[in-house]
Amino acid sequence: ALIINESFIISSMPFIYKFYAFIFLARSLSCSCSPEIRESGFEKAKKQYSVREIGRLPREVNESSGLVHNADGTLWTHNDSGGKSELYQVDATGNLLETKALNIPNVDWEEIALGKENTLFVGDIGNNDQNRKDLCIYKIANNRTERIGFSYGSQTEFPPKSNFHEFDSEAFFWYKDKLFLFSKSTLKSDKTVKMYELPDHGGQYKIFAKDSIYLKTAVTAASVNPAGTEFALMTYGKLFIFGIENEAINFKRPISCLKISKKQTEAITYINNTDLVLSNEQGQLFLVEKKQKHD
Repeated sequence: ALIINESFIISSMPFIYKFYAFIFLARSLSCSCSPEIRESGFEKAKKQYSVREIGRLPREVNESSGLVHNADGTLWTHNDSGGKSELYQVDATGNLLETKALNIPNVDWEEIALGKENTLFVGDIGNNDQNRKDLCIYKIANNRTERIGFSYGSQTEFPPKSNFHEFDSEAFFWYKDKLFLFSKSTLKSDKTVKMYELPDHGGQYKIFAKDSIYLKTAVTAASVNPAGTEFALMTYGKLFIFGIENEAINFKRPISCLKISKKQTEAITYINNTDLVLSNEQGQLFLVEKKQKHD
């Protein structure tokens, strides 16, 4: 019989976690859009978009986990847990332009969003072990930082005994003075992605799910287009587009599902009203471009 002592398990946790993450990723990449087309009403978008690599991130960005597009055409990105408390500004092909050190901890940064007047929101929201009580989003504007703390209203155990990753998020965006978060559910028996809503100013909030939808793969990034007519959710292997009606963020208008097998994709941003740039943790940048109607 194989006997494994407690110290071995603890020392091996990083390897074990990465191993299971790799298995999960491999399964996700092999999935088609058929489940979401059948269960949630999406249409297949393969002929509507083209995807091509446009650059590589600098070595400082070894695990790109968030991405946002600036008005000048540059991008801000950052690393996730274990990374420095820094933002990296790169050009459209990934060349490093600026490193911005922030005086805030990086427990597990998973997302970045852009608000009005170039306000940045950095999400320290990663919660793989479901045991955090310090989840927050930092609002950075005019060299001032506000802390937007939150907890999940339905979570009573830390960690919970079931519903793995129900209280974990790696994706949010800013829209009309609010922040919209999306859960990263990896539970085999429940592929429901939940949407939460937060004010965009400092405080401590308890949040409850406002909407939900069936997505077979785990959500790792989110973005809304400048016109406020659609938003996107990125997963390992798929991109989902939703329409926005009456300025309401919800799952009522699922539009397109595009299969994108580009390794460990964890960041995405709209660069105009139809096209997006995504990055993966292997340092690649990709353009997801909507084709013209005559195509």
